[in-house]
Amino acid sequence: MVSPSFLYYVRLLRVNNDFVVIRPNLGCRALVQRCVCNIAPALARELSSWQGDVRVRCSQLLCAVAFHAEEYLTQHLQDLLPAMYTAARDEDQRVVVNVLQAGELIGLFVPVETWCKLILPAIEDGPHYGQLAVLSSLIKGTPCQYIKLHLEDICKLLAEDSICQSRKCKYQLQLVKCVRTILSKCNQEKKELGEYIFRIIVTVVALRDSQNQYLFDLSLLEDLQNAFGFLSVTSVWSEYSPNLLKKINVDPKSWTSITVERCIFESFLLESGEAFGENLQETGDILEKALDTDADPESRLKTFIALSTALECKDKIFKNATDLDAFLQKLLVQVLVPTLVWHAGLTAEAMRTMAVACVCSVLNPGVQVDLFPQAATIAPFLEKLTPLLLSLTEDSSSRSRQLAIEALTLIKLIASKRKCWDTDALLKVYPELLKRLDDPTDTVRITAVKAIAIIFKEPPSEFTKSNYNGHHEHLIDTLVTHFDDDDDDLQSHLADCLKVIAGVASKTTLLDKFNKHKKLTRNSAKLEDLFREFISIA
Repeated sequence: MVSPSFLYYVRLLRVNNDFVVIRPNLGCRALVQRCVCNIAPALARELSSWQGDVRVRCSQLLCAVAFHAEEYLTQHLQDLLPAMYTAARDEDQRVVVNVLQAGELIGLFVPVETWCKLILPAIEDGPHYGQLAVLSSLIKGTPCQYIKLHLEDICKLLAEDSICQSRKCKYQLQLVKCVRTILSKCNQEKKELGEYIFRIIVTVVALRDSQNQYLFDLSLLEDLQNAFGFLSVTSVWSEYSPNLLKKINVDPKSWTSITVERCIFESFLLESGEAFGENLQETGDILEKALDTDADPESRLKTFIALSTALECKDKIFKNATDLDAFLQKLLVQVLVPTLVWHAGLTAEAMRTMAVACVCSVLNPGVQVDLFPQAATIAPFLEKLTPLLLSLTEDSSSRSRQLAIEALTLIKLIASKRKCWDTDALLKVYPELLKRLDDPTDTVRITAVKAIAIIFKEPPSEFTKSNYNGHHEHLIDTLVTHFDDDDDDLQSHLADCLKVIAGVASKTTLLDKFNKHKKLTRNSAKLEDLFREFISIA
């Protein structure tokens, strides 16, 4: 007569391709099963022995007992599992390997409900990486058709904040190992289970210890994609990002640089791709609070950096965006403008630099994304943004000055494209750019010259009239004065800039200015060639 144990074992072998096991003979199994009640408690005690050799021998014996005792170990798991949690953290890797192998055998023979009721409460009470290592081995050993009914309970527990939000190196490695093992048992299960796994992956990668930097990353989402039948990793982000953002949107103003929610949000900004644009409302709300001027400076700085980096790929992140103009206006006016206002101190200076870098990223046009298609949408932020950028051209930070000039150039390009760049705007901007030609930093001076050339390319038709001749003369005088600069690169850009101005000023003005400056400049030969070219063009 065939025993129930044998039938159960045959059933397991049929569905579990991971094990190719030659079953021990009946006499050995029967002997171990009769004596297991005496062996198991002794094993549980000696796995924690202070003698290394004893622990190694006990771990080897545990594998043999689990192999022979089969489901007869069920009633002894309450003693064995705690000992296995400790042994899984042993310094001797031989002990660890043996214990985890025993865990796989226990997962193969013992019903899932039994060990779940023991290990899950233990993890919930106070998790450590030994418990996660044993859990991973139990899941790995259990056949798919038996474990899949319990995966949701396991994943729900592992996705709890108290479980997955750890920065401990070994703990993170074992948690990732659990995730990989669980994904190997999934076969397009319901999407709710995938959400728990997604939350675990994003959290553990966001909090990744520096020692784990090259051991795991968000490529784990590719395994999630394959296990649940998503078309791409982008689809994974699109499916689960809305709930993730709602979960972390809890008082972002109080975040510090090490706040878990901030780290997760940073990962979202940098890695979510198209999901960024699909969740603009929630993202904008978080940014408004996280970048508040009263928030933690270091937290704001890291968020600024992540945001600026993300916006460099706007063709990708805004591919499926809805109501993009409203988001960008909110970002510029409500989020970035308050930080651009001058405040004393080096911290405030760093914040201004990052804020203006974000402004440049926002205004920099994408290839496929049409920013601010309506002229009416530009006016609100132009009125508030332009004066602050002009003041930043005199900021103590050379980087802020340079970025402010670049941002003003981008504003001009957008406004000209939408036919709302007028003479008043031009007259406000160009004098401040001319002042930057005397800047002590070469990069700022060159940026200013390039900006002047762009500002006066295709100027408002009104500005070319003779009643603005005083401005034309002022421009030529200033640019020619700086043409004597020893920097060849700056001279080259000044020449290009003067060519643009020659298209604005009249021929008479050009001749007058040439006659005035040709005797005063050191580079009279170059200047003469340049003005001869201008006059022939005019």
